[in-house]
Amino acid sequence: MAELTKEEAASFAGEEGVTVERDYPVKADSTDSGEAVPEVTEYVPVEVPSKQKQEEEYTDKPEEFVPCKKVTDPKKKDEVVPWNIACVAGTPSQNKYRGRHVRVAVMDSGIDPHDELNTKGWVDFSDRVNGYKPTDNSGHGTSMAGVIAARINGIGFEGIADEAELYSVKIFNRENTASVSTVVKAIEWCIANDIDIINMSFGMAQHSSILAKEIKKAYDRGILMIGAAGNDAGDIQYPAAYPEVISVGSIDPNLNASDFSENKKVDLVAPGEEAQTTAYLGAYGIAEGTSIATAHVTGVAAAVKSARRKAGNEELREALCSSAVVLKDKSRLVNYQAAVAAIRQVHRLPASVSELRGITSEKAEDKESYVAGSWTALKWLDGSNTGHEAMVNAMDFTSSCLRPNTVTEGIHNKWIVARAARQTDWIKQLSAGDDTKRDANGAVVTKGGTTMLSPYHAKSQYAFSEVLSHLQFLYELARRRLILRSNLEMNAANYKGDTYYGVSIPLRTKKRIIEDLNVLYKDLEIYFKADSINMNTVMAKGFMILGVFLHLVQDIQAHRAVVNPNMVFRSSQTPDYYSTDTMGETISDSRINGSNLLNAATGSYLFRIFKEKGPMPIIRLKDFLKKDNENKIRKCMVTVDGKTYQCFASEAYEDNPYFYRRRYSTAQQFSVRYVNRMISDSGNTSTQLNNYFRSADVPIYEKKCTKFK
Repeated sequence: MAELTKEEAASFAGEEGVTVERDYPVKADSTDSGEAVPEVTEYVPVEVPSKQKQEEEYTDKPEEFVPCKKVTDPKKKDEVVPWNIACVAGTPSQNKYRGRHVRVAVMDSGIDPHDELNTKGWVDFSDRVNGYKPTDNSGHGTSMAGVIAARINGIGFEGIADEAELYSVKIFNRENTASVSTVVKAIEWCIANDIDIINMSFGMAQHSSILAKEIKKAYDRGILMIGAAGNDAGDIQYPAAYPEVISVGSIDPNLNASDFSENKKVDLVAPGEEAQTTAYLGAYGIAEGTSIATAHVTGVAAAVKSARRKAGNEELREALCSSAVVLKDKSRLVNYQAAVAAIRQVHRLPASVSELRGITSEKAEDKESYVAGSWTALKWLDGSNTGHEAMVNAMDFTSSCLRPNTVTEGIHNKWIVARAARQTDWIKQLSAGDDTKRDANGAVVTKGGTTMLSPYHAKSQYAFSEVLSHLQFLYELARRRLILRSNLEMNAANYKGDTYYGVSIPLRTKKRIIEDLNVLYKDLEIYFKADSINMNTVMAKGFMILGVFLHLVQDIQAHRAVVNPNMVFRSSQTPDYYSTDTMGETISDSRINGSNLLNAATGSYLFRIFKEKGPMPIIRLKDFLKKDNENKIRKCMVTVDGKTYQCFASEAYEDNPYFYRRRYSTAQQFSVRYVNRMISDSGNTSTQLNNYFRSADVPIYEKKCTKFK
């Protein structure tokens, strides 16, 4: 970037690869209440030689102006949690994640040394490159820093992410203005110094192509940027208006939009009135404006990132925005607890096993931190078994139709759904391998009775029409609890006939499902007792059923997807196998290593089955795969991401999220669609029962298919 005269600028205009524009000024987005508003003047930066003699009142070590006190004994604390902090982060000192090892740049007027602030470093891009007097020109930057990371040290107030590494990146000059060129230099410094998050509580009305390119560059390097929308209640200012930046609006203590803030257009909102924070020269103050609202989002972002340090800026942004609390004006209030629950999940299938290992190595230490995984305990997933949980936790359960009274309640609802989805695999009475005998009321019996296959896993021994009847019954059971608020009859003997509110389902299957729900209910009741979650409510039971329902939705894609002969054999004429696995996205680019077939005879038989009967459900593929000779357990060697792993036959391809990946993504999409459908399906009789979602990318096997001999 260079300064040009008008004549020089004109001579360059239109040349390829050269951008010429005015060096626009930017200003801090504060109101007159409690924060200084920099005067806007045109400013052309002047480079200061690094060896220029400094005036005596300037220093290269700003911390020497007012030394920070050491952290006092937290047990003797006399500090408060002001409303603005509690609104988005509860009580920070009680939060598990507070920004450790997260590098946050406050790009502003500087940060003053303060007992409450443990600033990691200072850099100055304003008038003086290496001098400070004081560190903060106006107090604006110091007020941002207090909300983000005021120390939990027994005095003053608690900041949101007190363990974050805070950097003062000063851009405002002595007249409290800054130019686009100054901002660009500051962003370059952030890129070069591995900053994770940039707080940009300033703005301008003009678009700058130079700034836009620099913002895009920083975003592509993994930096999360959070910007103030502006205080004129009009269009969002730049840089917040750029798509790579999270734009932030302001709310008052009553959770209403501030008069100066247009919240319908912003990504998130946060407290921007009567916000307690730090001020320069060691003081405290009250701040107002979208500037201070932005600092709240930055603080939450830093705390949330420390919950999963390896999360990229896209995942962090998604966690913050998708988990936000929807206010009555439809704006979205950032929330620490909900965002932590979101960031600890994987919202997409990782691109590689090495990436997945990085995620699953972070063990779940509490219920809000479910770790991501696949449909089963795959060897290359370090034994993680949270595939159904991962899909559930990527979903939004804060809809007004599901009526969580608080953010915590909404999170608890998701816990119930996720746990129920998981336990459908792990409780023997519900598991896929449970072909037990049942009495007339569906209860398990040791002798006599009727053998019944589990109805929750899309087993191929059922025709697809039967699977759909199971799906419809679970859907209606959940809908009547969650939408109509009907009590759940838990006594299977009280269910009569082969129908249920328009669902056609055999009575014995209906009674089995109710019996199984009783077993699941007792499991969840014990599991959630420590969290004071009452399972004996209509809604809790509804969320429990929803978990089982979503498990079946997802298993249809996992187990009944069609296996094409081209996925196993190179030729349609002879059993010529593929020599390596290909973990593809679709049927056409997914390949099975023929050496995993049980033996040559098995391969020939499978080849004949394909020729005579056509495609088969993937759940039956394991009948043809290798067994361990000693333990009679099937074992395969599967290659994923260039590495080979030993696994059970069902893990090799059927439950492998990397093989034929479209099954996994479709299962996620369908889960969300069904919940959205249920929310709008509010009549006494469902209008959606016969509406099964289908995907052309994942053909489903619709006939019965027993085990091959």
